Amino acid sequence: MIELYYFDKGLKKGSLNKLESIKDKKKWLDITNITKEEEILLQKIFNLHPLTSEDLFNSITRIKIEEFSDYLFCVFYGVKKSKTIELIELDFILGNDFLITNHKIKIDSFETLKLDPKKLENLFTKGLDFLFHK
Repeated sequence: MIELYYFDKGLKKGSLNKLESIKDKKKWLDITNITKEEEILLQKIFNLHPLTSEDLFNSITRIKIEEFSDYLFCVFYGVKKSKTIELIELDFILGNDFLITNHKIKIDSFETLKLDPKKLENLFTKGLDFLFHK
C-alpha cells in the first residue's frame, strides 16, 4: 500500500495516478508491504537503480547508505517493542523533490505524523531532508 502526501500551496494527500501531474512538487510516498508491481512502477517513475528497487522489495537487506546521482538510498533497522526483540527494516530514498519510505508493517511514528497535518506541512516547507530526519 502506498500513501502519497505532497505540497502544493499546502499539504495534500493524493494517489499514484496523480504523480505525473505533481512531478515538480515535494512529495512523500510511504509504502507498507510493497508489491512487485509497485516496485516496478516506482523504479520507472523515479528512475531508481535496479538494485535499489530490488532492495525495496526484498526484506533483510544489510544496513547501508548508497549515494546515486539523483537520490540517496538508506537502509536502517528499528526495534519494535514487544515480548521479544523484533528488528524492523526501514528503507528511505531521498531525492530533490521526493522521499520514499518503505517498511513491511505500519510504523507508529509515521502514523502519528500523518495524523498531524500541521506538523507534516511544516516539515514539507522546511524541506524533505527535515521530514527524513524526523
